[in-house]
Amino acid sequence: MTLATADVHAEKWQYATLLHTGPFTWRTGDQTFSATTNRQFPEFYKEVTAQPWPCPAPEFSPETLAKLLDGIGAAGWELVQVELANNNARTYYFKRRAPA
Repeated sequence: MTLATADVHAEKWQYATLLHTGPFTWRTGDQTFSATTNRQFPEFYKEVTAQPWPCPAPEFSPETLAKLLDGIGAAGWELVQVELANNNARTYYFKRRAPA
């Protein structure tokens, strides 16, 4: 196999981050979505996962984070790293195969 042939078959990836400081911010290469209040969370969830929020009323809680991470995984994103900052902010790093 030549180097040119290997490049043709190389996988392409998309990357994203989820910043959780209380509110949530989702960033990909070309999009940024934020939810700073409970009222914004169902729309944020829909934008990030392409699915409707599965609960009647959103609240920022460990359960909210778990449902969000489940939805992100169901959308094809793989969690690859988590960083915890001194102020308890968490950054979650994701990747998935880029559409062909």
